[in-house]
Amino acid sequence: MIRRMENIVESKLCWNDWYKAYDYIAMVSAPTKPKYMRWEKYNSLLSELKQLQHMYYLKEVKSLGSLRHGIR
Repeated sequence: MIRRMENIVESKLCWNDWYKAYDYIAMVSAPTKPKYMRWEKYNSLLSELKQLQHMYYLKEVKSLGSLRHGIR
């Protein structure tokens, strides 16, 4: 999941310096649109990134909750 988020941000949106501003890929808010990219493509990539980030956060919260209750 993290690799897919990194692929969207680095390869498709051409933002290779995200790690200078953010600690984790899941914290990236909205990279700027590359000049050559159409708005439809940009919006679809951004919505996919947001969906992956949301799933990642839910997975992390669930794992923290299971650790809290001693469930593995």
